[in-house]
Amino acid sequence: MDGSLGCPTTDSDPDKDCVGLQPDHEIRVVVIDAPNGPLVAWTSIDLTQAQDPEPAVTQFEGMLRTPRFR
Repeated sequence: MDGSLGCPTTDSDPDKDCVGLQPDHEIRVVVIDAPNGPLVAWTSIDLTQAQDPEPAVTQFEGMLRTPRFR
């Protein structure tokens, strides 16, 4: 599923440069209604790590409160 969420350029290598869904990662995605169009933000949490994923979720949710649009 490499590249299923997007690539930085049209000629990007899906295996190396792109973002996609992975079975061993949990993804959180949010679409923000910004003044100049939608803004998509996401974070990927590696489920193969022994650490608790909650701090990463909390940090992502905190980051979502910080954008300021002009």
